[in-house]
Amino acid sequence: MPEMPMWNTLSDSDQQAVRRAMEYWVRHWDWESPTLFGLELDELIRTVETWPCVAAGSSEATCLAAVGAVRELFGGSAPPRAELTKLIGLSYEQATELATAVHAIAENQRRHVRSD
Repeated sequence: MPEMPMWNTLSDSDQQAVRRAMEYWVRHWDWESPTLFGLELDELIRTVETWPCVAAGSSEATCLAAVGAVRELFGGSAPPRAELTKLIGLSYEQATELATAVHAIAENQRRHVRSD
């Protein structure tokens, strides 16, 4: 049964923004993406299919997908800043705040997994 470790602390609109960011990167995956994200395209696709739920044993891939998708909206291959609202439904400033929140949730999840 899928779990929702800590992602439920994001608002519904933020969860949808993360999903849209992941979907963007599924469509724009290229040769450097596995290095940038730390996972393969099939793992990102599986994460999108279950987001925000997390299948047992896939919390690391989910964290990498969420953090990578939002972080890379600000990277070298990022879409133009003016397109962010159209792509994920958030302004640049809101996306920046979301990136911070997603990173903090992923870090908390990593600490939780290490302590088990």
